[in-house]
Amino acid sequence: MNNVNKIEIRTFVTSLLEKYRDNLPMLDAINQWAMNPTPKSAGYGIEENYPYILSNLEKRYPHINCEDVVQKLKKEMDSPVVSREDIYQIRREIVERVKELYTKKFQEQIVQNLTSATLKQKKLIYTIAKVQETFGSFNPDHLDAFYNVIFGEKAPSLEELIGVGIVNKLLWIKSRREKKDSYEVPPYVKEVLRDVDKFLKIERPSPDVAKHIKKLFEEKDTLSLIQLEEILNSKEGFRYESSFHLKPVEGFIGKCRDYYVISPLVIDDARKVLKEEKEKRLKRFAHLLREFISQIRKEYGAKASAKFEYIDQCDCYRGEILLPQNGYGYEEVEIILSAWSSSKLLKSFFHYRDYPDTGNKYLIGIFTFQALPEVIEFIFKKPITEIDLSRVPFNITLVCFLDGGEALQIFGKKPKILDSLLSVLREKDYDIIRKTSEFAVKQVKEKKEKSRTEKERKANKKVNRQKIHQNEKEEQRRKLVEERPLKKIEIKEQDFFFQDNTIDVFYSFLSEAKKTIRIVADTVTYEALSKILPDKTQNLSIKILARSLPNRSEIEKEIGKENVKRCRKLHAKFIIRDDKSLLLSSCNITLGALGDLKSRPGSIEATLVTDDPDVVNRAKTLFDVVWEEKEDVSALKSSSPFISSAFGLPNQIVELIRSAKENITIIVPPLGLKSSEEGKKSIPKFIREENPNVQIHIFMNHSVPKSSEGGIQEINNLENVSLTFVKELVHAKVYIADWKRAIISSANLNEESWVWNLETGIITDDPRHILKIKNTIERFTPVDAPTYKEGSDSSDSEPPTEAIDFHFDTEGKKFLYPILTSEGSISAGRHQSAERKKRVKKEKESKDTAGVIPVQPLLPVLPKEIYPQVKAGKRNEVRRGKGFSIEEIKRSGLEQSHLKELKKRYKFRIDRRRKTAHRENINILINLKNLHS
Repeated sequence: MNNVNKIEIRTFVTSLLEKYRDNLPMLDAINQWAMNPTPKSAGYGIEENYPYILSNLEKRYPHINCEDVVQKLKKEMDSPVVSREDIYQIRREIVERVKELYTKKFQEQIVQNLTSATLKQKKLIYTIAKVQETFGSFNPDHLDAFYNVIFGEKAPSLEELIGVGIVNKLLWIKSRREKKDSYEVPPYVKEVLRDVDKFLKIERPSPDVAKHIKKLFEEKDTLSLIQLEEILNSKEGFRYESSFHLKPVEGFIGKCRDYYVISPLVIDDARKVLKEEKEKRLKRFAHLLREFISQIRKEYGAKASAKFEYIDQCDCYRGEILLPQNGYGYEEVEIILSAWSSSKLLKSFFHYRDYPDTGNKYLIGIFTFQALPEVIEFIFKKPITEIDLSRVPFNITLVCFLDGGEALQIFGKKPKILDSLLSVLREKDYDIIRKTSEFAVKQVKEKKEKSRTEKERKANKKVNRQKIHQNEKEEQRRKLVEERPLKKIEIKEQDFFFQDNTIDVFYSFLSEAKKTIRIVADTVTYEALSKILPDKTQNLSIKILARSLPNRSEIEKEIGKENVKRCRKLHAKFIIRDDKSLLLSSCNITLGALGDLKSRPGSIEATLVTDDPDVVNRAKTLFDVVWEEKEDVSALKSSSPFISSAFGLPNQIVELIRSAKENITIIVPPLGLKSSEEGKKSIPKFIREENPNVQIHIFMNHSVPKSSEGGIQEINNLENVSLTFVKELVHAKVYIADWKRAIISSANLNEESWVWNLETGIITDDPRHILKIKNTIERFTPVDAPTYKEGSDSSDSEPPTEAIDFHFDTEGKKFLYPILTSEGSISAGRHQSAERKKRVKKEKESKDTAGVIPVQPLLPVLPKEIYPQVKAGKRNEVRRGKGFSIEEIKRSGLEQSHLKELKKRYKFRIDRRRKTAHRENINILINLKNLHS
């Protein structure tokens, strides 16, 4: 942001606050607008937060018209200064200015509101104040536990503090579009909370913290003491732990769900008492060690050296003893004394030590017994169950105390002074019980078993939570779905439907099934399928072929796993009933498309039902070819009203366009529209050039994916083409010539449908069908401009890798696929002159491939000469998709290895989204193949 923008923002904020300086509700509304927690990545959520601001104001100022306040706020924030790029800075400036100029005014209002507040509201405010004072901030999720530990009762909702002015309830939209209510404390409230004891006198329990902590020491409950210290040392006064040993104490320790909290009123006292009691016991033990070291000095005289000191950063005592041996050298003994193991202590004394295989260096560590397995695992860097404790290559002795039953564990050789040390401890009533390594292993196993049980509990809890979430989603979905009985309608032969709420058509068609149902669709959902299938399906053979199958497992349970298949690039939509009737549609089998949701009536779909044996058999043959993954589609290559990508699409659509004399009408959704590139035409431009003299009318719904914006702009620039956007959700795919002949299909106006996808359609000359389409178009509601939405086209969706493929080339590949000519120009196979077709065919059939083969790629690339020796730099350029043109390839100079290298270099570039071969390199590969043959 430049300085000019900063000055404009500061001027705007200053004048805005000055304008409403005597209007406290308006200042409050402006401040709430600025406190909106939704980030830029989620769109700021400005409009979504206005209802929240209105609700907060109505609870706080019940005697004024708060709707007028919010309307004024909207008007002010529509200023040109408030651009989306500067919203963050404007928010920040408002919050700082309000805090600086109007804190006193808001504080007076809050103090006045507190006089009429209930006791529970005052207690809640008191809790927030003390938590914020002690820990610097408060988390609303932990407020229940803090309130409970202070007052011993369940906390009221933060909603009750909105009217007082302590919190604002706003909407927080996360970057993943998840929404959550967020309670925000205005900055000026902190000053009020800091002086809470002045205007709030609250009675609360006063626990004897010192007595409770001393009792834990007397009972030698070290585990509780360790856990207590961990909570006391946490910055926010709480700790998550699902299986805590520590027991709640009213007014001192509280538990809420899976975490413990310490009352902010006594946390400082608890820290002080715990430290004093720990040091008292540690010092008493340290005193014994000092006496022991003094005895060592007397026994060995000047030959021995010893020292004992407290290390503050590790909260432990450390002693070093050097004892002369009978021969040459000294025995070095290091003693570490700690009340219990801490990560700081472990890192300091074990992490970087180099313990020798042999020698006279010894370490005596004194810890609590519960820490023994932890210390051992830290030293050896692997679980204690995997350690052969009888063959440890260094000398460590661990003495454990303060646990009721003390334990001793020796690794390696025993130091000479150990017996003397233990005798001193026994004289002072420290009972050292020798334990074997099996005991430590047992402890670890018990710990692991407990951990495993806890993990299973958490896993079960997660599964239950997921089930609850799934049930909630299903319940929400159930509420959306209309609970009306489906209406069974009469379907006549050659009947045609061009409408929304297509669910009744599908239901009526399938309810007459007696033996078999074959369903082909882009998307099939279990909710929609369960609506349209007959009530009794036990005696029916049902097969489903789809590209996308949400809730596939539910569908498989219903009709059998072997009767469900996914197929890549499948976009056709038809149903065969009893091998006698066909329903061909543009409609997916989803509730949103069929029209059984309360939120919307469904999309406008074109559906045709026929009993024509030729059409039904042709559709059945196509189903069998795809289901059985056959390659032979010769049975589909004959004239018929039923057309598909195997034969008839897009050829019949082009023939329909060429045959038009007056006008062409196209009704399609705005999916996958791309603008033309050099050497590559878009489908709308191709249609325009095929019949340039007739008027083309295109109807689309107004909600357009952002990725189709370039294609929309190109259509608007084409001559004699009118593009009309309508309010209705159009999903039909209909092509009409002169209002005399139409093709009802599943093919969109894009390259995916015309070249790559498997599509189907039916050609109709029936005047009833044409009239129904015309009447429906006349009822459309035009809109002035499209609304562009973010997100990818649904037509680009891909199923998982376990889907099957159809094993034949689509007609679109042969129809629009670029091929080479001897002159190096590019043309579409079916649009070449007869003379050029013959010449290309003759050149392909020629076996003499010696000489020059000129190649012109689809996209412009820099011509470079290719030789058998390949350089790495050029190979990298090919990988990045820049490609090359082959200027000369002579048969006599090519060996098998060179040909293999060239093939590798010119392998297809993969489009990640569609996973198809890029055309840039396809020509080179085709010619290399011909050359090799």
